[in-house]
Amino acid sequence: MPLKSDAKNAPDYNGGQVTKRNRNQIRAMSHPVRAQALRLLVERGKLSPAEIGREIGVETGKVSYHCQQLVAYDCAELVETRQVEGKGAVEHFYLATARHILETADWDALNPEMGEAVLNEIMRTIFDDYEASNAEGVIGSDSLFHLSQTPMILDREGVKEAMENSERWRLEQSEIEARSTARRHQSGEKGIHVSSSLAFFKMPRPRRRKS
Repeated sequence: MPLKSDAKNAPDYNGGQVTKRNRNQIRAMSHPVRAQALRLLVERGKLSPAEIGREIGVETGKVSYHCQQLVAYDCAELVETRQVEGKGAVEHFYLATARHILETADWDALNPEMGEAVLNEIMRTIFDDYEASNAEGVIGSDSLFHLSQTPMILDREGVKEAMENSERWRLEQSEIEARSTARRHQSGEKGIHVSSSLAFFKMPRPRRRKS
């Protein structure tokens, strides 16, 4: 989790303080339909509730309600409306205004149940990305992938340093994406879809085996 935030603080459900932006994003991600809709809007850009509904197997009306909730939580915006030919209905298209990521300086302030739901959703997206890539035979088809798991033992200062390094890595990835987007606008290249994940967390102490 990133360590910094500059938005105005607001009380959260657990009596602590988190930013208003992140409080809204936590609320948005607390419902599975909203969380899935936000993820698709982040990953694919402009989509309508009908398109999202077909993707996640939820009726359009329910997805439309949750897209409106994403707008209310400042996580998405309505960017286009289109008349549906022959139906007299209007199709609404939304675009994400927030990443599927939390930027909070006070994770301890979260309600434990809400925190668990957020963590589960983030990890589920990582697993889903791997399973989708593996099912299509993409990951491992060439050398353009990186998977690593590095157990370490750190002191408290080392944990802080590693957290700061993780945040630098995330920001560098965002800068790479921005440069890539600028080049694609110039060249017309469609681009390669990737999943960029970084995990760093404390583990329980290994249990000693009984002799």
